[in-house]
Amino acid sequence: MYDMKDIEVASLSNKSPVDYASWLDDVFLHETTRKVNGDSTVLIENQLFDVPSVYIGIRVIVRYNPRTFEGTYLYDVSQKKKVPLKRTDRIENGKTRREEIIY
Repeated sequence: MYDMKDIEVASLSNKSPVDYASWLDDVFLHETTRKVNGDSTVLIENQLFDVPSVYIGIRVIVRYNPRTFEGTYLYDVSQKKKVPLKRTDRIENGKTRREEIIY
């Protein structure tokens, strides 16, 4: 006779172990809605994250781990895909050479 501890959870949920592991990771992430700034950044708990420029001015769903901010991603509802986000490196942005704009 099998005991419940002998049965893998993935087999009970009709998901493959890989899908189940990624689903389980997503369950414990915080989810918030933010509007992307004009400089293509999003502010989450006083941390700036770079977002692709196609999302400027649009409200987006951001999922993140509040302790480490690792694996932070933007969830695009229309295309049903995850877009990984990285923290804005202010030092590197300050050193980047830009073309001079003459008005």
